[in-house]
Amino acid sequence: NALLLYYSVNEIRGIYAINNTLYWTETDYTDSFIKSVAIAGGTVTDIATLNSQWSFDIVVDDANSYLYYTSNISGFTSLFRMPIAGGIPTKKQSFGTTYINSFTLIGGTAIWTGTEWINGPATTNAPAIIEGNYTSVGNLAVGELTIKNNALVAIPAGVNLTVNGKLTVEPGSTLTLESNANLVQTTDVANSGTISIKRSTAPLKLLDYVLWSSPVAGQQLQSYSPLTLSNRFYTYNSGTNLYNAVVSPSADTFTAGKGYLIRMPNNHPTTPTIWTGTFTGIPTNGTVTVPVTSGTYNAIGNPYPSTILADSFIDANGITEALYFWRKTNNSANPSYATYTKAGGVGTANSADPNGLIPNGVIQVGQGFIAKATSNAISFTNAIRTAANGNQFLKTKK
Repeated sequence: NALLLYYSVNEIRGIYAINNTLYWTETDYTDSFIKSVAIAGGTVTDIATLNSQWSFDIVVDDANSYLYYTSNISGFTSLFRMPIAGGIPTKKQSFGTTYINSFTLIGGTAIWTGTEWINGPATTNAPAIIEGNYTSVGNLAVGELTIKNNALVAIPAGVNLTVNGKLTVEPGSTLTLESNANLVQTTDVANSGTISIKRSTAPLKLLDYVLWSSPVAGQQLQSYSPLTLSNRFYTYNSGTNLYNAVVSPSADTFTAGKGYLIRMPNNHPTTPTIWTGTFTGIPTNGTVTVPVTSGTYNAIGNPYPSTILADSFIDANGITEALYFWRKTNNSANPSYATYTKAGGVGTANSADPNGLIPNGVIQVGQGFIAKATSNAISFTNAIRTAANGNQFLKTKK
């Protein structure tokens, strides 16, 4: 339960909770006395009101093992935690010259301490703070999410993190999504702080290429695949339908929604082997628009740290031709495009595609593809995002 505490004159010697009642000891330097306020069903049932000044935001966890409070004194905010044993604080907390003026119920924020949820667990629409190391063991959905206090947060493969608000990752903290994990956002807001997103390919050989698209802002091309030769990064020329080499991959960064053809690292095995890359940057969220020329083919890609639905993308952009995913291994003489329309996927029936994948309508994190534009812009929005976790990462070659 979260309470807003106003004060101004006397001194508070301690705050503690027993069952559904919050107590504090107050002194005016001539006498000490105990005051209390009842908490029932998340509602303050007894409110005493005087003039208000500064404030505390007090959170008592369900097990009464900790009491959290945020002080906001003269505009400076600090978060504190007071251990509670048997309903009694294990240390006295003096707040200086203060006087209790009133209690007012406010919305609670779920806090992960590293071992437990306080005022939680997190819920879909409520804000949440992760201030201790956290590895999700199942899907997690929250409102606004802040990761702080050097917390290391991991979202394993097959698990989804849904944030219905802004994501903030403070310096020193990390958020890492394993391959086939999703970060889904529903609100068009700007995120703050960098995260890491791992993405594993299908089994590929040395000299094979992948058409990549970054799910984060600020990812530099060469640093994404450091051992790829610098002359093996390409963009697609819609005027010639050929790939052009990137002049300076060590200086250029991925553009949101754009596909980049990148050859495998130069130390990759000559036998089919999975390669995992890591994107690092601010996670892309909200509307992404790629300028194009109507009637041309364009190398584009999923701009989000979550999978997207091909059917929704096709509908939103009025696409009338198939989406193209090149599936053949390097140096094969056979054409090997796998394609997808709203009627379904069509794979390849020759040895050029040893993986034999058929597009299933879910476009993976980091996946690039080719689409024919029917207007002068191709757009992606949060509405086409989904939380599918099946691994089907397609590849392409020059």
